Amino acid sequence: MLGYSRLDLSTSACIHFVRNKDIDDDLHRIVVNARSKGIICGYLDYMEIRNTPSDIGDHIARVLKLDNPPYGRAANPWVPFLDDLITLSDRVDGLALAIDNAHILFAQARNDAFDLIESFLIQFHHWFEKKKPCHLCFQMEENKLVREAFKE
Repeated sequence: MLGYSRLDLSTSACIHFVRNKDIDDDLHRIVVNARSKGIICGYLDYMEIRNTPSDIGDHIARVLKLDNPPYGRAANPWVPFLDDLITLSDRVDGLALAIDNAHILFAQARNDAFDLIESFLIQFHHWFEKKKPCHLCFQMEENKLVREAFKE
């Protein structure tokens, strides 16, 4: 499939499920190119947060420096999370978030993964209408190149 290609493009193909066969040595160049265009490239390793009490939305908010975490105190924590992503769409030129070890996220916290996807898609049109890239990438197999390319 597409892997991490097209991170610098505004496209409706905004959710990526990436396997190792979809990654090559160009990944670093792809991320550097996206950043050079003002696209925030965030990275979260699910293995590092899976046993923490915070919600995944709070961890993503920390990585992306969103405005209003923690979200856990809200009646529906995904609403302020997606509101913060909408606000971010007014301030930056694009977003690409890679969640590493996503296979464990789907195995251990499936509902969180699906809620994240749904929240991401609810707010996506704000980016798309502005012609700004917005990508949520689930790295489905461990790959050190992803950490190296995305981690600042």
